[in-house]
Amino acid sequence: MSGFSQPGVGDSPDQTQLIDESERTSVEVTKIFNEALGFFIGNLSQPEKKYFSEHENAQSVIIAIKAIAETHPVHRSRLTTACRKFQHLVSRLQPYFDVVEVFVQAKPEYMALIWGSLKMIFKLSSNYISFLEKMADMFNNIATQLPAYEEFVTILQRRAAYRGETHTRLAKALVYLYVDILSFCHSAYALFINKKPSLKLKLNIASRLVWQPFDVQYDALMSRIKQHNNLLDLELRLASTKEAIAHFTRYEESFTKIRPPDPKHKEIHEDEGLTQLLNRVERLKKWIHPPQWTERLEEAREKRAPDTGGWILENQTYQTWKKFDREPNGPQGSRILTIQGKVGYGKTILCSIIIDDLGSYAIDGECAATHTGHSVVFYFFDKRHRDANTPTDAIRAMLAQLIHLRRFDKITVDAAYIIFKKDKTGQYTASKAEVLAVLEMLLGHLKFTYLVFDGLDECSDPQELLKMLGLIAEQSKTSAILLVGRPSVQLPARFNKSCVRIDLDPNHLQHSNDMAIFMLPQLQELSDEYLFSEELDIDQTVELITTKANGIFLWAKLLLDYLKLSSLTIQDREDIINDLYRLPDLDSLYQVILANLENRFPGASLNSVSRLFQLVAYARRPLKLAELHHAISLPFDRQQTRRDLIPNIRDSLGPLSGSLIELTRDGKAQFIHVSIREYYVEISSTQNQDATPSRLFTGEDLANRNIAASCLSYIIYTVPPEPLSGSSQIIPNAQVTKGKHPFLEYSLEGWIKHFSRGLRPPRGRAESTAGGDVTWTQLSHLLNTFLTCEKFTTVWIEASWLYEKPPAVPKLPDLNSIRSLLTDHPEALRLIRDSYKSLEELSRDLDTLHKSWSHILIKEPNEIWEPSIPAFTKSRFWVSTNKARVIKISQSQMISEDFIVVCSQLSQDGMRMGVVKLIPTKQWIDDNKPERVIQNNGKCIDGSHDNWIARYEIWSLISNSLVTAVEITLPRKDMQPFVKNAETFPHKTIEASVSLPLGISDDLRVIIILNTIISVRTDEPGNNSNSGQGTQVTFDHQVLNIHSYVDIVDPTHRSFRKLYHLKFDQSNKYLVIMHEPLLEAIDNPFLPSGGKYRYRIPWILQIFCDENHSPEQTTVPLYTHFKTLRFSAVPEIAVIAPLRGLAFHPSEPVLAFTQVLNGVSGTYIWDFEEAVDNAFRVHDMPMMDPVFSADGHFLHGTKASSEFYIGSISDLEIDCISSQRLNMTRQPLITKLPADIGLERSSSCKGKEIQRLQKNTQQIQGFENFRSAALELAAQPQPPVQRANTLSFSKDADGVAQISRLWELRKDSAVVLTTLGLDGKLQNETLSRLPDETQQYYDISIVHGLNPTDGMKDTMHIVLNRSSRRFYLYSDLNQAPPAIVERERDSIPSYVTTVNLEVAFNGQLPKLT
Repeated sequence: MSGFSQPGVGDSPDQTQLIDESERTSVEVTKIFNEALGFFIGNLSQPEKKYFSEHENAQSVIIAIKAIAETHPVHRSRLTTACRKFQHLVSRLQPYFDVVEVFVQAKPEYMALIWGSLKMIFKLSSNYISFLEKMADMFNNIATQLPAYEEFVTILQRRAAYRGETHTRLAKALVYLYVDILSFCHSAYALFINKKPSLKLKLNIASRLVWQPFDVQYDALMSRIKQHNNLLDLELRLASTKEAIAHFTRYEESFTKIRPPDPKHKEIHEDEGLTQLLNRVERLKKWIHPPQWTERLEEAREKRAPDTGGWILENQTYQTWKKFDREPNGPQGSRILTIQGKVGYGKTILCSIIIDDLGSYAIDGECAATHTGHSVVFYFFDKRHRDANTPTDAIRAMLAQLIHLRRFDKITVDAAYIIFKKDKTGQYTASKAEVLAVLEMLLGHLKFTYLVFDGLDECSDPQELLKMLGLIAEQSKTSAILLVGRPSVQLPARFNKSCVRIDLDPNHLQHSNDMAIFMLPQLQELSDEYLFSEELDIDQTVELITTKANGIFLWAKLLLDYLKLSSLTIQDREDIINDLYRLPDLDSLYQVILANLENRFPGASLNSVSRLFQLVAYARRPLKLAELHHAISLPFDRQQTRRDLIPNIRDSLGPLSGSLIELTRDGKAQFIHVSIREYYVEISSTQNQDATPSRLFTGEDLANRNIAASCLSYIIYTVPPEPLSGSSQIIPNAQVTKGKHPFLEYSLEGWIKHFSRGLRPPRGRAESTAGGDVTWTQLSHLLNTFLTCEKFTTVWIEASWLYEKPPAVPKLPDLNSIRSLLTDHPEALRLIRDSYKSLEELSRDLDTLHKSWSHILIKEPNEIWEPSIPAFTKSRFWVSTNKARVIKISQSQMISEDFIVVCSQLSQDGMRMGVVKLIPTKQWIDDNKPERVIQNNGKCIDGSHDNWIARYEIWSLISNSLVTAVEITLPRKDMQPFVKNAETFPHKTIEASVSLPLGISDDLRVIIILNTIISVRTDEPGNNSNSGQGTQVTFDHQVLNIHSYVDIVDPTHRSFRKLYHLKFDQSNKYLVIMHEPLLEAIDNPFLPSGGKYRYRIPWILQIFCDENHSPEQTTVPLYTHFKTLRFSAVPEIAVIAPLRGLAFHPSEPVLAFTQVLNGVSGTYIWDFEEAVDNAFRVHDMPMMDPVFSADGHFLHGTKASSEFYIGSISDLEIDCISSQRLNMTRQPLITKLPADIGLERSSSCKGKEIQRLQKNTQQIQGFENFRSAALELAAQPQPPVQRANTLSFSKDADGVAQISRLWELRKDSAVVLTTLGLDGKLQNETLSRLPDETQQYYDISIVHGLNPTDGMKDTMHIVLNRSSRRFYLYSDLNQAPPAIVERERDSIPSYVTTVNLEVAFNGQLPKLT
């Protein structure tokens, strides 16, 4: 290898020079080691320095880490698992230092620094087990990527005598790796010690002055380790100096790409770093998914009367608790404070005062990066908001607040981001355990944090919350907890013994003064408005009410609101004040207010009041005013009109509810206090059955049935039974729809959820007979009507997807358990029993709909009305179609129920289809079931000695009947190379897979599977019968020795995979076989990061010729090897589908193919019957899906995409199929070939002949040339089959030449036909949408010669062929067969625009969308 000198007796001048270079390298490397060591040690305290120097070898640090794990009091098992991963890294690094010794004297401190870092990280993170597990995974991944240094030590020691460039490159690579790992460990260590990492090497090669997120550092480290591995491999394999130097240069550049910012651009770099940091904070908050947390605090501030509540801040117990930060290591009890008081005392107002006192910046103020003070996070529980009232909701909100407050603290963001990485679960929302892990970590990391909880008694599970807080209190000694609520919550014993408590005294003097301050101005205002008589003494009234209130602020407020009602007379108000002894508590006050409502709203008008209370008390979420406005007056048997609505509902809400219901800041209706709901629910459920029940109080069971009926009625009668936008081809707008139908969004899930809850037996009260309540008969009829009319359910499905609430049917109560409710309602029982069956069927159909069409409906919910979905997925619950139908081919005639449809192919005339089915062995099927694969650690087992079977069928598309079939035995030994072990595929499942190379001729008469050729002969020459009846069919076979010719080129069998690709020419005379090489992925292009593929060696292209070929095809074929060509394939074609870069000439032995030659890709023509290599380029760009014209004078295709993904063609993007906006993509490529493209066989001047042909080849550019070529191509006979992605030329009804292309747009699951006329007319037709489970397996074609089936007229036939793939998964067993989509043309969405072709060209061909 260049750079090494040969050993000799003495050193030559060159060798002396190399030794000098080596010494300089040693000095330079030692300097880097020492500098890294110095900067790290310089950043440590004296105790830390001692701790880091304790371990000089790998064994001692492993022992120390094991001891930490084995002595942990709680997580011993999990720490032991993590310990093994740390040990893996230690064991991989020990031989690394042995290699370093070859190049430089490695001081013990170098190793001790790494060992000490690993031990410190393990020790510090052992208190945060989730973090430790994440760190262990990271270190284990690093260890896995590191080279096996122990294998290289001897080699490198032997080579050490030959100093040179290799020595220098390896030495630097080793020290770079050391600095990388040390820097990463230092950043990890900093996460746990509340200290910013300051390891900033002052070397150009290792500057870390620009902040990088911790996970970005990790990804960059893993990438550089891979480069390090490649460099080591190149050097040790004695690769070419040029290749090694090039790789080292890339490696060094990647290491040094983070450089100190230019002072001139310092502000720009800082802004970019800040933007990156804040973007990460936003992603973290989305991942945490907190509920809204500031609204209740803001409401409390608004309700707070000036100069009230301040006395709580002077409480000595509060003052002591507040100053816990002065003794952060004091007893736990001093850090937990509870404030308890009766209902209505004003605890929420006091809590808001405390939060402001603890620190107003905690809400939304700007928190500087240098802030080191305390933080305040809070949450207000509220039973009125049942959708955000769990302990986890509170923890999520508090964590989101902490992240926001510390959003400029890089270490805080890094620490949270470690858990955020979704390497294991893949979920987009943090789990409860992850939220707790991050919160515990941050609370232990930050200084002095207050956690404030209001409404502890209103939490859905107070004991679970207290359990979580107990863990937090134990973990973090720098956090204090405040719990505010009623005395009804039983605190755990450990809380009772240690926490301090403030009991709110109703007779507290300052509290009474606050109430007087609150009451006086409002009573004075009533007096000023002459709502009291002049004789009423306001001061005495304030004192009287304050005394009677007994410290309950809520009682006083409700009384004031009641006195403000305009329906009361002056005498009514003064009677209430004089009779306050009748209102000793809140319940008595509620009773008076509600009784007054029942008296004021007699008859039918009380129905709206009753419905109002039911909706506020029992709705699944608080309703907005517009929703409530429509819901309280909905009739159950007809459409709601404006006459049904209550005018000026906002101002009417107070009088209708006796001021017991209010609107929140965001316009949602709720009781002014949770105790009102508690009173309403209790009275509703305990009314004496013998007494006359109040019409205002409705039990929960009946209320739920009323709401369910309202929802169903709204969907059935009020929302029009048609597409929400008015057209099935226009996507509805959610906001516009909400404006038209305010109650629709709630009704979508409300009808089934409330119906389910309404099936529970009543508790302690008789069924109401009030006119405003729904009867069982009404409800059952509504439900039956909804389920039996497809338009109603289709509207429901469309609206559900519009509001991103996929429709579903939850589990209902057992039917037998509700029979007792319906004893007196036989008709209702019958209808509900029928509805239960329908709901079960609907649930199954919705599951199928979600699985197949969710990818479309989530973006375009209107598609449920279009023909594609009902054609593919039939159901009686959504609209059917007579405009389209799906005809499945080859769905019967199988000898086994377990098979894989490998591929299908149309005949040239489009009248027949060939289908290949693979029948695995029974044992392969049994042994590779998902559960067995997991048990076998992904190993694909096929222990049987049975053979696999391939079945080839030919089907008539006219009659959809089987013409003929043949079974081919595939010996197990031949199949074995193609049966693969299970692996993880893009859809995250572990499956076994199998490959099956095959090819089918265009006329379906010849097929090759593996190495077996089967030919189909009939007794009638040239017979193209579609029935097969009365025709004698003969099958001939030939075994082809395919790999024997590859062995000549590659005798070591190391360069080529067993996989190959096969294609026949139009006449079946020639067979081309493409052998796929082993690929070396420098960067994996199938990962989101992108990348490129590089090939180690060229591909091999073989031509086989049928020696017995005759035009009549009556003889038995005999294929023999004819020609072999080595070429470099174009990656963006070969990786997708290699055969999409090939095309046979229609009449000459000429092959068009794409290749990379001298680093430039293009399209070439090869006359393969010639003995010499005569391939010449006909187009500068590689053509995807090239096609020769019928006369062979043109070759046309499309530009190969530079971006590609496994298993799919170009991933074309359009904004929306239904949009009027047109995007331009991919230009058509056309080349005009010489008329005598077939070379004269007798010519002896092949070189000159090729030059002449190449010179006469014209790449079509410019509008006039394109127009001329299009006219000539459009005049030629058009094939009856138009295949996907190929160009087609024709004339329209007016004789205008046009070019068209059939697309499968995968992101939109759409089959689109784009046509561009020479008159500038550009048309897009969406022929069909495809279900999710089929689109990646289909090749699309249009057949022009098929007649409409019964009941249809003027149809297009889109054929969905099963595409041949590199491998087939276990889950492909028994999947959908090929099919034909037949659709009437007048139902196809068509979007037309006009372009000026001469302007649009600009020297290039127009692009087709």
